[in-house]
Amino acid sequence: MRILLSLIAVVASTLVFPSCKDTTVSPLKHVRFDPELLNRLEIADSSSLVIANPAGMQLNTKQVQVIFRENTSFAQQQELLNKYGFVQHIGMATPANSSLAHTLDLVDGLDNQQVSKVLHLLEKDPAIVAAKPTFRAQ
Repeated sequence: MRILLSLIAVVASTLVFPSCKDTTVSPLKHVRFDPELLNRLEIADSSSLVIANPAGMQLNTKQVQVIFRENTSFAQQQELLNKYGFVQHIGMATPANSSLAHTLDLVDGLDNQQVSKVLHLLEKDPAIVAAKPTFRAQ
């Protein structure tokens, strides 16, 4: 039995190892990467991103939440949001970590993609720290 196992091992090694003679093979050998490619792409535009809904929840297209910079007064917040045609008014402020999250009521008729663009526009505003979607139960 030992002789048979030794014979199989010798035959297998003589057949397998010669097929591994090319040691220069690389899975990325023939792939060309242009380091300037990512700089030319406009990947910073996140307005086309899809908002993932938590399980059992649906995106609320009538409200979003924003966190303003600390030094922004209520009058400045109102004036700032008046330039956006999609904001009806500022709703309640609720504590969020170390700041206040303000609920913004949006105009009727917006779809999920438009809410995504709204969030993108609000996040680009220098007076706003963060803009987040709100969800409701289905």
